[in-house]
Amino acid sequence: MANVLILGATGAVGKHVFQQALACDKFAHITTVGRRDSDYDGPHKAKLSHFKVDFENLEASKSNLQGRKYDFVFCSLGTSRKEAGSAEAFVKIDQGYVLNASKLVPSPADAEFFYVSSLGANPSSSFLYPRTKGETERDLAKVGFKRVTIMRPGFLENAERKEPRIAERIVSPFVGIFKMISDNASVGVEKVAEAMVKLATGQCQHAQDGETVRIVNNADIIKMTKSS
Repeated sequence: MANVLILGATGAVGKHVFQQALACDKFAHITTVGRRDSDYDGPHKAKLSHFKVDFENLEASKSNLQGRKYDFVFCSLGTSRKEAGSAEAFVKIDQGYVLNASKLVPSPADAEFFYVSSLGANPSSSFLYPRTKGETERDLAKVGFKRVTIMRPGFLENAERKEPRIAERIVSPFVGIFKMISDNASVGVEKVAEAMVKLATGQCQHAQDGETVRIVNNADIIKMTKSS
């Protein structure tokens, strides 16, 4: 059975990754890292470890992760410019935290890294959000993981944020129309998590042999989770 590391286990997608990974009998142990202590006291607690970390000084927490080999790393760390407070802070969190955390994974050549990016991610974009996501995708591919799987969902449904993001408030009323036009329009956060777990456990395939980077778009996620 596999060992899993989750980065961002309390966010919109991350909390579903956490729940589904804990419930999966193909995962022997789940390790989560976050800025706060964990108060989880539910099912399968025995196979859970949690480490509180300072994302401003991740190197100080490196030793906590070194005692175990991770087969899969699920990362859904992210923010918005409004939440971060500035463009500089957004890049620091959305890109810097992700890349710095990825470099702490022991034996990356033995692990597959799953990263929740976004539809339209492009390092050459003139817009901050897709450019930052695209640059992060590009740099994760250079870390040395056995494989990097990039999830590119569209509009995230059922995000249940304390305060919806501006784009979510604007787009939400039109999601039903967009979904009739394209399978890349939107998907539920729980479906993104489900697709990640299914890919990790081999319940669905989306890669060629030897492929070190694979892209999973919104339409792919819908197809992978259609029967559930």
